[in-house]
Amino acid sequence: MRSPIRAPTKPAPSGWSQWLPLVADAARLVKGLRDRPRAVDWLALAVEAAHLGVRAQAQVGGGPGRCAWDYFDDDGPTAEWVEVPLAFQALVMRYVEGISFDETYWGRESHAPRVVVAHVDGHAVGWVQAAGEHDVVDGPYVRRGVEAETYAAVGRAAWASLGTEHLSYGPYGLVPDRFEDDGGPRSALADKLLARIQAFRIRGRARSVLLVGAPGTGKSHAIRSIAHALDATTLRVEVAALLDQAEGPSDDDLKQGLDTLVTMLDPGVIVLDDIDRAGTDVRLLRFLEDASQSGRVVLASANRTAQMLGALLRPGRFDEVVRYEQLDRRLLEQILDGHAHLVPRVAHLPMAYVREFVARIDVLGEAHALAELEELEARARTTASG
Repeated sequence: MRSPIRAPTKPAPSGWSQWLPLVADAARLVKGLRDRPRAVDWLALAVEAAHLGVRAQAQVGGGPGRCAWDYFDDDGPTAEWVEVPLAFQALVMRYVEGISFDETYWGRESHAPRVVVAHVDGHAVGWVQAAGEHDVVDGPYVRRGVEAETYAAVGRAAWASLGTEHLSYGPYGLVPDRFEDDGGPRSALADKLLARIQAFRIRGRARSVLLVGAPGTGKSHAIRSIAHALDATTLRVEVAALLDQAEGPSDDDLKQGLDTLVTMLDPGVIVLDDIDRAGTDVRLLRFLEDASQSGRVVLASANRTAQMLGALLRPGRFDEVVRYEQLDRRLLEQILDGHAHLVPRVAHLPMAYVREFVARIDVLGEAHALAELEELEARARTTASG
């Protein structure tokens, strides 16, 4: 990982030049002994000799420093630092400031690794940096016991920096969410779900809903419209991206990543995209239970549930499982606008193909678009079978 920080370098003096000032002071001290000093002179000479000894010890101590990796020793219950999960190391480094350099943990050679400590809103972040290359070679770490507070500070900085109330986490990290509400109508089913979710929220209860159906049946559109209607900050997560960045096969990898994201950003609504593609298993169970206990709204989509763990579908993990068999008729009428009489002809098509059909009507005319409808249907069948 490339660090954006360049810690100051301080190469140690070499050869006789580093000892010359001490030798000169020692010579003056010996010269003072040539005369016959009085008692008070002996006292002054003793003080000067002690000062010279301290300087000499410091000069010797300026040699090899302590091992930089020992600074962040994270083994055992008494460890003071905890390493940031791999998936979020670049994000944490993006918002650090107030850089300082611990000279004690540096070998004084220009190429030796050194310890760098910074902060995010007053919370410490540290790492080992290769002096010659300015690379982060270990870490970053945060203080044990205040991890949640540190991650929350990173989250506040991210919200402010990205300037939005809707964020997305995927293969490219944390970015403003393009999953924006297009201002179009909600389907009848989305309206019904929204009303149910709001009723539970009014009573202070969490709600988690899984929308299941073939691609193009309107799941994403429904989730988008519901999330924006709830008027809350949203975090959309591509679960597969977290799995790809997991540090190992442990069952805790996915939950740790989701927990860290939620702790950082504290979203009102969590959207989980296509969770069946991630080979979902027991790693999601505890996260969904924690989200439920925190009172959050979780909206998720899946193309099918056959390959999902049955326990994932029970209430408390997903309170409701809603089937989306095809595009909602009211939504189709709105999309077709003045051509609503064509709803029966395109109701079986995925959303993307309906929008393409409407575009052809607008540009080529209804008759021409209908003549090409068979070609769109064939492409849709090929996509579904693939």
